[in-house]
Amino acid sequence: MITPGNGVPGRGGVLTSADITSSLGSNLPIKVDRTWSQDRDSIVMTFNLTNVGNNVLQFGGVGIPLPFANNWKNRDAVGTWERCAVSDPALSLDAGYVIANRLTGEAPSLITTPVEKSRCNE
Repeated sequence: MITPGNGVPGRGGVLTSADITSSLGSNLPIKVDRTWSQDRDSIVMTFNLTNVGNNVLQFGGVGIPLPFANNWKNRDAVGTWERCAVSDPALSLDAGYVIANRLTGEAPSLITTPVEKSRCNE
């Protein structure tokens, strides 16, 4: 557990942190810590992956599900317009993002971006 005040370098303190390894399945050769920190008016979510096995690991990609109100099933046009959002991902190495907008086009929008390049500590 990371103590408050120890956040991502150059950013605000940790809001919460947890070892989420057990929620990912069993017998994984990694430990996964998820941390939520504050950075001015933004919330930053970071993951720290630690190899706890004896073999070298290589990750081809790490996906994070981003749930949005985009289930249009069994909604009429008005309900869809008032309650749903559209997410638009752009995959571009370290510069990718996901933007979510209401169908009405009214603010606010949610933009999800990487904080910085992915790092590998060898």
